[in-house]
Amino acid sequence: MLVNSWSPPVLVQHGISSSMDFWLRNGKDSPVFQLADAGFNVFLGNNRGSLYSRGHNTLDPKKNAKEYFDYSFYELGAFDLPAMVDKIYKLTWKSKISYLGHSQGTTQMFSALAENKNDFRSKISAFAAIAPVASFSE
Repeated sequence: MLVNSWSPPVLVQHGISSSMDFWLRNGKDSPVFQLADAGFNVFLGNNRGSLYSRGHNTLDPKKNAKEYFDYSFYELGAFDLPAMVDKIYKLTWKSKISYLGHSQGTTQMFSALAENKNDFRSKISAFAAIAPVASFSE
Protein backbone atom coordinates (compact mmCIF):
# COMPACT_ATOMS: atom_id res chain seq x y z
CA MET A 1 0.00 0.00 0.00
CA LEU A 2 1.41 3.36 -1.02
CA VAL A 3 0.78 6.07 1.55
CA ASN A 4 2.10 9.58 1.01
CA SER A 5 2.78 11.19 4.37
CA TRP A 6 2.12 14.68 2.97
CA SER A 7 -1.23 13.88 1.34
CA PRO A 8 -4.47 14.44 3.23
CA PRO A 9 -6.31 11.16 3.85
CA VAL A 10 -9.90 10.57 2.78
CA LEU A 11 -11.96 7.51 3.66
CA VAL A 12 -14.59 6.59 1.08
CA GLN A 13 -17.36 4.27 2.27
CA HIS A 14 -19.91 2.31 0.25
CA GLY A 15 -23.64 1.87 0.72
CA ILE A 16 -25.99 -0.96 1.63
CA SER A 17 -25.46 -4.33 -0.08
CA SER A 18 -22.31 -3.06 -1.75
CA SER A 19 -18.55 -2.97 -1.33
CA MET A 20 -15.68 -0.70 -2.22
CA ASP A 21 -16.05 -1.88 -5.84
CA PHE A 22 -18.96 0.57 -6.08
CA TRP A 23 -16.45 3.43 -6.19
CA LEU A 24 -14.40 1.88 -9.01
CA ARG A 25 -17.13 1.24 -11.59
CA ASN A 26 -16.53 4.35 -13.69
CA GLY A 27 -12.77 3.99 -13.90
CA LYS A 28 -10.89 7.28 -14.07
CA ASP A 29 -14.20 9.19 -13.91
CA SER A 30 -14.96 7.78 -10.45
CA PRO A 31 -14.69 10.15 -7.48
CA VAL A 32 -11.95 8.04 -5.89
CA PHE A 33 -9.65 8.45 -8.88
CA GLN A 34 -10.41 12.17 -9.03
CA LEU A 35 -9.54 12.49 -5.34
CA ALA A 36 -6.30 10.56 -5.88
CA ASP A 37 -5.41 12.72 -8.89
CA ALA A 38 -6.04 15.79 -6.71
CA GLY A 39 -3.41 14.54 -4.25
CA PHE A 40 -5.45 12.78 -1.57
CA ASN A 41 -4.53 9.47 0.03
CA VAL A 42 -7.71 7.54 -0.73
CA PHE A 43 -8.80 4.69 1.52
CA LEU A 44 -11.72 2.50 0.48
CA GLY A 45 -13.68 1.05 3.37
CA ASN A 46 -15.56 -2.24 3.40
CA ASN A 47 -18.28 -2.77 5.96
CA ARG A 48 -18.77 -6.09 7.72
CA GLY A 49 -20.73 -8.48 5.59
CA SER A 50 -19.51 -7.01 2.30
CA LEU A 51 -17.73 -9.15 -0.28
CA TYR A 52 -14.29 -8.24 1.09
CA SER A 53 -15.19 -8.32 4.76
CA ARG A 54 -16.25 -11.86 5.54
CA GLY A 55 -13.47 -12.97 7.87
CA HIS A 56 -15.38 -13.40 11.13
CA ASN A 57 -13.52 -15.51 13.69
CA THR A 58 -16.37 -17.86 14.59
CA LEU A 59 -19.39 -17.26 12.33
CA ASP A 60 -19.84 -18.36 8.73
CA PRO A 61 -22.05 -16.00 6.66
CA LYS A 62 -23.78 -18.93 4.95
CA LYS A 63 -24.18 -21.32 7.88
CA ASN A 64 -24.84 -18.66 10.54
CA ALA A 65 -26.47 -15.93 8.44
CA LYS A 66 -28.89 -14.75 11.14
CA GLU A 67 -26.16 -14.21 13.73
CA TYR A 68 -23.55 -13.09 11.20
CA PHE A 69 -25.70 -10.27 9.83
CA ASP A 70 -27.17 -9.25 13.20
CA TYR A 71 -25.79 -5.71 13.40
CA SER A 72 -27.14 -2.25 12.81
CA PHE A 73 -26.07 1.20 11.70
CA TYR A 74 -25.26 1.80 15.35
CA GLU A 75 -22.57 -0.92 15.48
CA LEU A 76 -21.13 0.23 12.15
CA GLY A 77 -20.80 3.74 13.58
CA ALA A 78 -19.79 2.86 17.13
CA PHE A 79 -17.18 0.21 16.34
CA ASP A 80 -16.39 -0.38 12.65
CA LEU A 81 -15.96 3.17 11.42
CA PRO A 82 -13.78 4.28 14.36
CA ALA A 83 -11.58 1.22 13.75
CA MET A 84 -11.13 2.25 10.09
CA VAL A 85 -10.29 5.83 11.07
CA ASP A 86 -7.79 4.66 13.69
CA LYS A 87 -6.13 2.37 11.12
CA ILE A 88 -5.76 5.30 8.70
CA TYR A 89 -4.20 7.35 11.50
CA LYS A 90 -1.67 4.58 12.15
CA LEU A 91 -0.76 4.50 8.45
CA THR A 92 -0.61 8.25 7.82
CA TRP A 93 -0.04 9.89 11.22
CA LYS A 94 -2.65 12.46 10.20
CA SER A 95 -4.84 13.46 13.13
CA LYS A 96 -7.84 14.27 10.92
CA ILE A 97 -9.36 12.62 7.88
CA SER A 98 -12.01 13.58 5.37
CA TYR A 99 -14.89 11.21 4.74
CA LEU A 100 -17.12 10.54 1.75
CA GLY A 101 -20.02 8.19 2.39
CA HIS A 102 -22.82 6.84 0.24
CA SER A 103 -26.11 5.46 1.60
CA GLN A 104 -25.18 3.19 4.54
CA GLY A 105 -21.76 4.85 4.59
CA THR A 106 -23.40 8.19 5.44
CA THR A 107 -25.69 6.75 8.08
CA GLN A 108 -22.88 5.00 9.91
CA MET A 109 -20.96 8.28 10.00
CA PHE A 110 -23.99 10.10 11.40
CA SER A 111 -24.15 7.39 14.07
CA ALA A 112 -20.42 7.66 14.84
CA LEU A 113 -20.61 11.43 15.13
CA ALA A 114 -23.64 11.22 17.41
CA GLU A 115 -22.01 8.57 19.63
CA ASN A 116 -18.62 10.39 19.65
CA LYS A 117 -16.77 7.52 21.35
CA ASN A 118 -13.16 8.39 22.16
CA ASP A 119 -13.75 11.92 20.86
CA PHE A 120 -14.41 10.59 17.34
CA ARG A 121 -15.63 13.98 16.04
CA SER A 122 -12.18 15.49 16.57
CA LYS A 123 -10.75 13.03 14.01
CA ILE A 124 -12.98 14.14 11.10
CA SER A 125 -12.14 17.29 9.13
CA ALA A 126 -14.87 17.06 6.48
CA PHE A 127 -17.86 14.81 5.83
CA ALA A 128 -19.69 14.52 2.50
CA ALA A 129 -22.96 12.59 2.81
CA ILE A 130 -24.42 11.20 -0.43
CA ALA A 131 -27.97 9.76 -0.22
CA PRO A 132 -28.19 8.89 3.49
CA VAL A 133 -30.33 5.86 4.28
CA ALA A 134 -32.65 6.04 7.27
CA SER A 135 -34.18 2.57 7.33
CA PHE A 136 -33.81 -0.83 5.73
CA SER A 137 -36.19 -3.73 5.46
CA GLU A 138 -36.14 -7.09 3.74
